[in-house]
Amino acid sequence: MTDRACFEKGLAEMVKRLQPQTIIVYGAAPDYMFGKYKAMGIRIIQFDSAFSAAHKKAVND
Repeated sequence: MTDRACFEKGLAEMVKRLQPQTIIVYGAAPDYMFGKYKAMGIRIIQFDSAFSAAHKKAVND
């Protein structure tokens, strides 16, 4: 099982068991992975990873 598949399976199980109103994501939160949870009414809050934030800063400078 790939890391992505393992994460997606764990995410689905977490949503099933905890029925969260909000999921906080550190790093990318692509729609192909989180879109169905948004459609269920779960709020997705995404924060850039330190690497991503540093890369954006370097590109914009």
